[in-house]
Amino acid sequence: MIIFNSILLGLDINRHKDPLEEQILLVLGETCNIFFFIELTMRLWCYKLTFFCGEEQGWNLFDLFLVISSVIDVIFTYLAADMSPALAGSVKMLKLFRIMRVFRVFRFFRQLANWAMMILDSLKSLFGALILLGIIVYVFAVSLSMNTADWLLQQDMSGPGNTELRNHVETWFGSLGRTLYTLLLSILGGVSWHLVCPELSGFV
Repeated sequence: MIIFNSILLGLDINRHKDPLEEQILLVLGETCNIFFFIELTMRLWCYKLTFFCGEEQGWNLFDLFLVISSVIDVIFTYLAADMSPALAGSVKMLKLFRIMRVFRVFRFFRQLANWAMMILDSLKSLFGALILLGIIVYVFAVSLSMNTADWLLQQDMSGPGNTELRNHVETWFGSLGRTLYTLLLSILGGVSWHLVCPELSGFV
């Protein structure tokens, strides 16, 4: 049902739907909502207080949040005709919570949960590497910006000079923000370094 509900959500976002298809998707979507509501109600009745403080507390609260958001979505769907366009647009954001139900698959497939935990553990090292890279980029950006600022000041004092070169340098390295942006573009492949590096050869 979780996978089926996710497939329905993917089909529902298609803008080119005939009235019959739209009605079928609406009925199937509400059927899924009813199924999840009954399933949650039965678990609440069986587990009672342990539903909120047992070993599966996190998953149970996650399920409760999803079911409540689905109920609110259904209520506002039938009231959409009486709502303002701005409020109706905000209510559509509730539908995004339906796709989050696919994460419940991790609850039933322990291997998937283990893989997810391995990915989360690797993110710690990734963030550490990104912080280190950010520090290195910032140090180089400050150094390049300082030299660029001095060179541009000399150009202002000595006259027009090479206007084209000055414009290129101003575009790529005219401020700390532009220098950071240029370095990030070079790292991520947005611009080739050999296109901006020659601009620095005259003063760095």
